[in-house]
Parts: sequence; C-alpha cells; structure tokens
Amino acid sequence: VEEVDGKLIGETLDFVDDLDIRTPTSVWEIELWARPSKRNRLILSYYQCRYRGDIDILTEELDFAGEEFSVDVKTYLVADRFSFYYQFLPFATERGGIGPLIGVEYFDLGIELKSEKFDQSAKETISIPIPVIGLAGDYVIGYGVGIWGKIGWIGLEIQDIMASYTDLEIGFSFKWKYLFAGVGYRYLESRLETGEEDEDGYLKISNSQSGFLVSLGVNF
Repeated sequence: VEEVDGKLIGETLDFVDDLDIRTPTSVWEIELWARPSKRNRLILSYYQCRYRGDIDILTEELDFAGEEFSVDVKTYLVADRFSFYYQFLPFATERGGIGPLIGVEYFDLGIELKSEKFDQSAKETISIPIPVIGLAGDYVIGYGVGIWGKIGWIGLEIQDIMASYTDLEIGFSFKWKYLFAGVGYRYLESRLETGEEDEDGYLKISNSQSGFLVSLGVNF
C-alpha cells in the first residue's frame, strides 16, 4: 500500500465489509436446451444479479472513476451473464450421456457509486467475453429420477484484462411426460482484473457464490 497526497493507493476494498453490499437471496436463470441429434447439444442461458450497499462513513476515502467518496455512499452493482455452449456426447444412450463442453460466458458488469449529500455520482461498466471449456453429463436412474452434473473452467489474459471463471453444478432431476423438476447445488467463482494498477479505471474483482438451486422446466 502506497500513500500519495494523503490517499491510499492499492488498498483492497471489500464489497461487504467496506460498502455493506448485500447478496441477493435468490437469482433467476433462464436456460434453453436443444438436442438436434443424439450426440449434439446446444445450451443457452441468461441471469442477472443485483446488489446494493449503503454505508454512512467509509473507513478510507475512496477514489472511484474520478470521484472521491467518503460519507453517505450508496453502491449499485448489476451483473448480467449470457452463456452459449455446444456439447458433444461421445457416450450417449437413451438414459443420458456425458461429454465435453465448449462455449462463451459473456459478462456485463456495472458499478455505480452515489453520495446524495455531496451530489456525487460515478459509474464504471465492463463487458468481457470469456471462453469456457468443461464437462457435463446426465443419467436417468429410473422412474423419471436422474442425476446431472457440470463443470466449466477457464483462465485467460487479453491485453490488460485477466480473468478466470469456475462453474460447478450437481443435482437430481425428475421428469414426467413434458415436465421437468430438479434440485441441486451450484458454486460459481469469478476473478477479473482490468486496467493498469495505480491508474484511473483500474479494477480488480474477486467473487464467489454458492447455494442450492431449484429448476422447473418443460420438455418439447
């Protein structure tokens, strides 16, 4: 940590402890699956997370997007995530299959800080596509009950952007005629660093989320 003109450069900012950002209790995700042939799958999904923080006094003055914040700081963070996957199933049967995944995760992240007391507002937006590889499979045990699992991962560096992403999911499913229901567990971890350290626009984010998920769907 370096002090320049009374400001701390390189200070780590914790979204929860420093900005009091609260994690949403639930996140909705829309997912579409298509199986044009026995050994080929297409998967398209989208979800959005919204976070908000409200803190009276920051422990240190915060310089964000050219504005300095210290008191009465409200934080708004919106993360949109789109993904498209292709899966090849070398091992496919009537009960299910398993095979490698390849696709793209596209993130659009917006962070806005406001201070009504000083009529301040600053916003940064980052959009980044992340290629992902992984493995996924599902299997119907019997009487409509099945299991499924998926893991996706990537780490890359493009110019001044470094990113890594891990997506782990496992669960049980139940199918009856055209209806689908499932319950499982999901773990997501993402790390993003963009810009040059000690310069305006530099941002480093490390985030992990985990929890139980419930799925409802219709098979066409």
